[in-house]
Amino acid sequence: MSQPLLFSPFQSRPSSSFWLELQHQKLHTLRLSEEPIRIEATFVPGSSLVELLDKSILPPAPSPSSTPTPPPPPAAPLENERVLLSGSLTLLNTSAAFKKLDKNEFLSSSPSSDLLSVLCFADLKKHTVVYWAAFPAVPGVTDSSSNAVLPYALAEAPSPLPAPELSSLDDLYLSLRLSLAAHAPMFFVLPSGSLSLTSLASASAPAPLLTLDDWMSSSPASPDISAPLFGYVGGAEPPAGRSWVLRSLLSRLHKFYGERGCSGAVLNVVSYQPKLRRLGVGAGGALEVGAGGGVGEGGAAALLKVDVSAWAGNPSADGGPVVGWELNAQGRPGPRIVDVNGVVLSIPMPGHPIASEQEEADTKKLAGLIKSHTVTYLLTDTRESRWLPTVIASSENKPLINVALGLGSWVVVRHGRGIDPPTEIPLAEADESAEQTYERANNLDKERLGCYFCSDVVAPANSMTGRTLDQQCTVTRPGLAPIAASMGVELMVGMAHRTADGDKGALGDVPGVIRGELAEWKMMNSNTPSFSCCTACSPAAVEAWREEGFGFVRKVAADDGSWLEKLCGLQKLKESAMDVDWDEDGDSDEDF
Repeated sequence: MSQPLLFSPFQSRPSSSFWLELQHQKLHTLRLSEEPIRIEATFVPGSSLVELLDKSILPPAPSPSSTPTPPPPPAAPLENERVLLSGSLTLLNTSAAFKKLDKNEFLSSSPSSDLLSVLCFADLKKHTVVYWAAFPAVPGVTDSSSNAVLPYALAEAPSPLPAPELSSLDDLYLSLRLSLAAHAPMFFVLPSGSLSLTSLASASAPAPLLTLDDWMSSSPASPDISAPLFGYVGGAEPPAGRSWVLRSLLSRLHKFYGERGCSGAVLNVVSYQPKLRRLGVGAGGALEVGAGGGVGEGGAAALLKVDVSAWAGNPSADGGPVVGWELNAQGRPGPRIVDVNGVVLSIPMPGHPIASEQEEADTKKLAGLIKSHTVTYLLTDTRESRWLPTVIASSENKPLINVALGLGSWVVVRHGRGIDPPTEIPLAEADESAEQTYERANNLDKERLGCYFCSDVVAPANSMTGRTLDQQCTVTRPGLAPIAASMGVELMVGMAHRTADGDKGALGDVPGVIRGELAEWKMMNSNTPSFSCCTACSPAAVEAWREEGFGFVRKVAADDGSWLEKLCGLQKLKESAMDVDWDEDGDSDEDF
């Protein structure tokens, strides 16, 4: 009995660099043109995420009147396990045009070869992109009598491919992969494949696999549906469904058979996850199999028998409406937003007198941002500019990661929990939010870790006074900033995977301080306890901020540091150190 065939949709994941490149193309190349441009995306077999990167935007073809340009170099091979999706992107000039456009008509007018269609509007002033992403496909076959769309169905339950046949399929797919050199093929055809594939493993020289396009261009005028074996490399396939790639394959085959007439009621399809191989680039840019050949486990495949009996009664190439809009956060087809909020703030700093009332509003905004976000990173240039965010994060018990650069050295500091830790540290829950995860991780330390200022014995002050322009600029070695930034990100990820003992997690130890030195190519980790007289995270500084707010900040900004040192007990500590009686009557050189 036929079972309805359900499909697992893709979900687009554009990178921020993708939107930056699109913005560059809009300003310098596309300008007011709303013509579609070619884009590409990739996905890993078995995953439902389709990634769009900055290199996915292909340059438009030159106009006939322009000066001929040399052909671009051949595309570098994709990562071995990635599959390519090609399509188009239409960037509209106004939000009104974006809202009024008939989205279904837009989808239906997309080229039949496109497996990805993106419609978007970019508000360059607000750094916001609103877009609809679709993976076009024909939903089924339209019944002329009832005008209903008949769904695809499985003639019988899928059956796993036996090991010998799977091994032969791995080798054939690798040969096809090496012959293409550009990317892993998504669709392939075995023209002489049998229903059970038993002849595939026993044949001494099995027929090679063809790409779907090559097979279509060389197939007979009236092909038999059940003769060839079609295959696809798909995305995620839950137990109750199949990858959207299969839907795209069925759409193309329905159009193909509809134009030529068809016979047969069952379409034989293989759902294939290829074996990961070590592929390298050999002489002339051709792909080669590296030493060892295979990596990890072998491939996986299942044989599907798709019921296409409805095609015989509906030979038209028109397969009905086109579907494929992905779902947004509300669970329905609609626009999605990539919203980047750029906030310009003037951060009050110790030793820098308050110049305007705007700084009070900026302080409130900064406090609100730290409170509303899960983790805060400090990447500011001067030492004193890091003081106020540190005080606020300590007050809110928010994780804060400080990244600072020198000429050839860098430091990443993970600030400890605030002065009011919870009485009980909750264990991880399956449904906890990201904020709850990091709040819990921030409270797992056996002692409160020190902050960026805990190693100081002086209050932060104006470090820009009396400096020349070159002394005020930060100069670093080329690779320093990416190394330090990546360490900061890894520190955040490590925090989220910490276990209840507070020391280790799934990714290893999570240090409090990471110091790196490029001159000697070394890195050191440490856990520094908090300093009771710290000018940023001590109870005195935090309580002063909670009680006085901006009034406290104003006092610190107008002072040379002595008032803050006195408040936090640092001045008394230094005075007590001066009162220590040193024994100067000990051994000396005169004794020898």
